[in-house]
Amino acid sequence: NDHLNGSPGLGPVEKLDLSWKEARHSAGDPVRTAEGRIQARLDGAGLTTQADLWLTVEGAPTKVWRVLVPLNAEIKVLPSDKEVRIEHRVETDDRKYPFASLRTIQLKEARSEPLHLQIKLPPMPLNSAALPLGPFFVFDATRQTGTVVVRNGVRNLHLQYRGHGDMQLRRLETEETRGEAPATVATLVYSTVPMVEAAAGTVGPIARSWLDLEAVKVPPQVRMRVSHTLTLRPGRTFPRPNISPPAFEWDILTTITPATKWADVEQLKVFVPPEWEPADENISAAPNGNPRSVTIPSSLLREAPTQSQRLEGHYKARYKAQERAILKLPRPQGTIDSCEVKLDAPADVEVLLHNAEQVNLELGRQPKPNEQTWRARGVPAEDSGIELSWRPYRPELRAASVVDLTLNGKVGDVRHELRLHLPPTPPPFVTLRVPAAVGDSLQIQDEAGQDLRSIKTESPADAGRSTASAVRIPVLAKDGGKEWRLELRYTTRLAEQDRAPLSGGPFLVPLVALEQATAGEYKVRIWTDPGFLPRSASQRWQEQNIEEVKDRALPVLVLYSASPDSPLRLVLTDQAAGFSALVERALMRVKLEEGGAQSWRTRYWLRQLAERDLDLLMPAAVETLKAQFYFNHRKVTPMFVNEKGEISGGGNIARLRLPRLGSDQESSGDRGGSRQPALLEVVFQSPAGGSSNSPLHTTLQPPRILRTAAVPTCWQVSVPPGRVLLAPESATGVERTWTRRDWLLAPSLSGPPEFRGDEETAALVCWQDQSEPIVLTHVSQFAWLLTCSLGLLVVGWGLYGSALPQANGTGRIRVGFWPVLVLVTLAIAVAALFWPTTLCAVVYGCEPGAVVLLAVLALRWLMHQRYRRQIVFLPSFSRGRTGSSLVRKAASHRPQSGEPSTVDAPPFEDDKVTR
Repeated sequence: NDHLNGSPGLGPVEKLDLSWKEARHSAGDPVRTAEGRIQARLDGAGLTTQADLWLTVEGAPTKVWRVLVPLNAEIKVLPSDKEVRIEHRVETDDRKYPFASLRTIQLKEARSEPLHLQIKLPPMPLNSAALPLGPFFVFDATRQTGTVVVRNGVRNLHLQYRGHGDMQLRRLETEETRGEAPATVATLVYSTVPMVEAAAGTVGPIARSWLDLEAVKVPPQVRMRVSHTLTLRPGRTFPRPNISPPAFEWDILTTITPATKWADVEQLKVFVPPEWEPADENISAAPNGNPRSVTIPSSLLREAPTQSQRLEGHYKARYKAQERAILKLPRPQGTIDSCEVKLDAPADVEVLLHNAEQVNLELGRQPKPNEQTWRARGVPAEDSGIELSWRPYRPELRAASVVDLTLNGKVGDVRHELRLHLPPTPPPFVTLRVPAAVGDSLQIQDEAGQDLRSIKTESPADAGRSTASAVRIPVLAKDGGKEWRLELRYTTRLAEQDRAPLSGGPFLVPLVALEQATAGEYKVRIWTDPGFLPRSASQRWQEQNIEEVKDRALPVLVLYSASPDSPLRLVLTDQAAGFSALVERALMRVKLEEGGAQSWRTRYWLRQLAERDLDLLMPAAVETLKAQFYFNHRKVTPMFVNEKGEISGGGNIARLRLPRLGSDQESSGDRGGSRQPALLEVVFQSPAGGSSNSPLHTTLQPPRILRTAAVPTCWQVSVPPGRVLLAPESATGVERTWTRRDWLLAPSLSGPPEFRGDEETAALVCWQDQSEPIVLTHVSQFAWLLTCSLGLLVVGWGLYGSALPQANGTGRIRVGFWPVLVLVTLAIAVAALFWPTTLCAVVYGCEPGAVVLLAVLALRWLMHQRYRRQIVFLPSFSRGRTGSSLVRKAASHRPQSGEPSTVDAPPFEDDKVTR
């Protein structure tokens, strides 16, 4: 009635099939139980089994026990510590049950004390796939429980357990038999093992065996750590080194370290790639193996069971001084816990590993470019090798070059400034590659002004033609880690194959370059004769904004390249012939009138003019605009031209005939010196209306000089007093002030100092291209003041109401006051950062509302103070004289009014009674 003891819990979907019957026992029938401990040991002789059963009887004593045991089992009845010998007789029946033997134990006297029964089986060889353990059935026993302990003393033997009935594996490791040999590898418990009546064999599902042990012999697996050290060294020298360059070879040292000991390994096999050769003559790779392998005998392993084994070799191939190769690594047979790859090369060689991710390698340490240590997260693949490349080491040398190029027909005058960021260990010299087109015109000066023209010029060894030469400049070791500056001046020829740059095709500009530069930047600023505008013919060069150069006019083109080795190719296209002017900057000063009219005053600072005729595209017909033109403060009469270039009376294009720049009347200084730009000023009136204008938006279309590059333009816009500007936003860094407009403070802006004139304040100051229009958003002043003031009153009164103490007597501010205050503060901060113009307009519109709100709040405060005084000083009370009434002895002289007060009554005569 206790079959579920020790059984595992049932799952939520499992079924339990039960059958029961009434147990009929008389008062004299015994109740039998059996508890056993079965020990199975595997060693060189085979499987040896011993079972100790403790048989217990409750109720009436008995002298007969029946036990079913394996065939050829030896059974003994052992006495207890208090007994010397138990008289008994054992009867054997091997025919009743197949594959088992029935043993009947007849005791001489019936007993109720526990009976110790020991069963031993002879060794069973390990030549079969499965070994039976059991059976050990005790007939008529109501409960049989116990444990099965398995010990394994055979090396490299893998065990699998196939239990029958309620045989549960308790744990894989146990500490119960520490110090014994062999150690326990498994412990199982049992409570109910059914007996199969018609057994089909000694093992299997239909057998009387309690436990089947499947013992499989596995080859020894050694856990190890592998380290490969690859060294690049020069190979053997050639008799004629000038003809054949010196070759390089890769040596490899493989170090195999065991995780435990080599004692369990009969021999160690290392698979090596086909191109690998051993360095030791006593070690040879198996020639017929696929793959090839090297065997380390067990004698070497047993001499040092815990020491590492070293396998030296090299690769057959010979490599150049700069090459790329794939090297496969030796692989020992066994389990590799970790792998390490070390790369070592000469000091003047740089090594790179390209397929680190593919072979699961990660960089552990790299103190120098020629020394690297890589570690494997896993084990590198067997078929793949490491892909290496090596080259002569070039230290990191950053160079920044600024070239000022002046084109004069077929030649170019160059001023080249070279800034070098030297590494802490600088190279002994730097090499300048000088094109043949430069010739002997090169002049070199260092930052101290020392002339380096006496440096020897050498032709490179691999130059088949005299196309370039090399100039070596020594570098001092003390200059390491500093910035080194060189100034080069030379003249370079621009014609290629008897073709001049003015022919319209692309031409090369030969420039001096630094050979050792590994990174840096290159900037070229170009000047040309008036009427010509070069363009870059290479995608590696990008056009930059025109920048100002000290003591020189503005360049016509600025190019930038991130690669110091990019050749500079230019082209003078047909568009260059149409270049009209080089405009340094422009100013658009616009004033909006009340009726919508626009007053324009524009200024252009001109650096160069390609022709004397300059065309300006006006926003409307020139005659309707009443435009006036001034060149260096002298009035110029324009000609009206239509879009086809024909002279007409209603054209939008004003053609101005201007004097040439650089003449004595207009400017001073030579062509290469400093020269003030010419000033072109246009004044006109734009009438009100227009298809693009509306009550809230006004579009400002500026005049534009035709056939010019992008011009940086400063806009200064003023609005009438009856309008408020909301957008667009002004430029960052513009000075913003507050001035008086009627009886309010209004925001106003001041333009840059170089653009300030008579009108220093404006509503909008921004920078934009002169060809792009600007759309203004403005509203009526009265409507804006009314809207913003009402909004401020609503928000302010709401905050004031939230800040008042609650009426529940706690005196606390309402919960919603602080979140609303934080949101309002955050909104003001964001607007001040991104929309300062709109924020200033809102502040200006809220000024009347702020005055009203402050007045209302002040009135509320006065009324509150008056109410407080009325509560504190009630009219029915009057202030008494100075001093305490407790020490006053004289009677009060205040006239009596009405009934006498008990406060003024004299004290009782019997003072003691009163007290």
